[in-house]
Amino acid sequence: MKRQVPEDNRLKRQAGFDWSSYLHRDAYCALLEQLEMECFERSILEIWGYDRNTIESLTQQDIIDALNSTQTSAVYGVPTNFARYLGGVTRDESGKIIGAKAMTQTWLSRINPERIEPGKYIDDYGSGTEVDVDTFYWEKAFEKNLLNASLYTTSSFYFVTAGSFNKVSRDALERDLGYIIPGYLIVFFYIQIMLGKFNGLETRPYLSILGITAVLLSLVVCYGLASALGLIFSPVNNILPFLLLGLGIDDMFVIMQSWNNLSEEEKRHPLNVRIGYAMQHAGASITVTSATDIVAFAIGSTTSLPALRSFCVYAAIGIAAVFFFQATYFVAWFTFDQRRIESRRHGIICCYKVSDSYKVNQCSQRDLCQTFFGGVYSRVLLHKVSKVIVLLATATLFCASCWGFSNLKQEFDPVWLLPQNSNFYTYIMKRTEYFSWSGLSGEFYLGNISLHEQLPELEAFVKTIEQNQYIGFIDSWYTSFKRYYEDQGYTVPDPEGQSYEAFQEDLSTFLFSPSGAKYRDRNFVFDGDLVAAHESGLRGVVAPFSPTHSGWEIDEIIEQELYQNLGLALLAVFLVTLALIASFVQVGGCQK
Repeated sequence: MKRQVPEDNRLKRQAGFDWSSYLHRDAYCALLEQLEMECFERSILEIWGYDRNTIESLTQQDIIDALNSTQTSAVYGVPTNFARYLGGVTRDESGKIIGAKAMTQTWLSRINPERIEPGKYIDDYGSGTEVDVDTFYWEKAFEKNLLNASLYTTSSFYFVTAGSFNKVSRDALERDLGYIIPGYLIVFFYIQIMLGKFNGLETRPYLSILGITAVLLSLVVCYGLASALGLIFSPVNNILPFLLLGLGIDDMFVIMQSWNNLSEEEKRHPLNVRIGYAMQHAGASITVTSATDIVAFAIGSTTSLPALRSFCVYAAIGIAAVFFFQATYFVAWFTFDQRRIESRRHGIICCYKVSDSYKVNQCSQRDLCQTFFGGVYSRVLLHKVSKVIVLLATATLFCASCWGFSNLKQEFDPVWLLPQNSNFYTYIMKRTEYFSWSGLSGEFYLGNISLHEQLPELEAFVKTIEQNQYIGFIDSWYTSFKRYYEDQGYTVPDPEGQSYEAFQEDLSTFLFSPSGAKYRDRNFVFDGDLVAAHESGLRGVVAPFSPTHSGWEIDEIIEQELYQNLGLALLAVFLVTLALIASFVQVGGCQK
């Protein structure tokens, strides 16, 4: 860089006093080494240097005056727009701040890699990082203190930490596990009602339990085999116990119904033959159901979304396991239970054999479902008026479904996956409510470039971004770097050229100055679309990134795969059903 004219008023043009622009590099570095490290914290409290006595003595007017007049952090000595830390701001006619509804405060913590030793770290599954024990428990204490502080003030605290997603996921999993037990109990009573009859001989409580254990065994196979294959376990997989339970119960009911529908001639055969007759009909039904479900999920596993792909593979394995255990394990226990009934042993006290004079009550022999569907529902449904109503309703629903499908809007927001009663969700909602003006954050990463040779291109790149109408605010290290040295009378970039070593020294000095210290971890903030990086003229890697990119990528992928996978799934289900159908004559009219 080339120095132009020294200016004595540079302090007036700089937002704060900067020792790095006065002292020699070596002297300044020696001064930095003597300074103590401070916790990096950003908020409006920087105005008063976090001085507790000063802050407690402030009046409402003192705070308003300071917010409108202060432009430099008393802690870090850098230019700061403190209005950006306020939400729901109210201004007077002259544009001055007179009130605000919310304030944001940020603490920056950093993992200490030197403290991460084998067996002495915390694996944060929410972010996929290894956290040293001290940092992890500091964060937990931080959360606890904020929660305690909210109990003794009229203000409301909403916060998130690096481990918040992990905590939300873990809490959701534990809560879902709490639903599984009562859910399975409710299903147990339902199965008992449907499989057994209300008398001491034909009740089937143990068979109901064994039917549920078949589902539990399927879960063990599903989780164990999928985990052995290295598939990830996402929060979406928490619905698998309920999905497999529903499929397992359906298979049990189909098998039981086939048993009850045996003809009088078939009932004269020995027990093992009768079981074979029942499975002759039930086996085809549960095979078609299971095969179509497995194929549908197998097609879904071709998605490029890891979490969805993992869920589909888990589900396909689980459904196959349910089919296997219901067709073998449950049928075997059903055979034993039927042998118990025919040997007239009690349904609960199996060692007790009821007398030959014992007769089951007639009320227990009535099947209310069959009575309703066979005696009432079928008569109403087969009436001419009912047929017309069914056809009209079907046509109406089909047209409405086609219209809705054509207007399907593809949109995904990761916030939808968060429980609405979690602190994480509440924080995001409040931040959206009070700080929606801040837009969406984004960053540009530069790699494989020679900065000291490409400063003009970098400057043009920054100007291109700043001129974009959708950009609300940009915090560029280069803009501050340029201002930092121009305030000292230098030209940036130097048209006469500059050696790589000299540029490195200048950049190093800037990054350790009050103006440039924050850019050691550079960030750029946007509130709209990002400009195309290939138009910047920069050679090398120029990659934009934003946390919202993940949602956009998911939207794009799902939109591409939705119709493709839906069509393939329908075709596969049709072919599987056609191959396993019991009678081609009834379906295709192939009879000569």
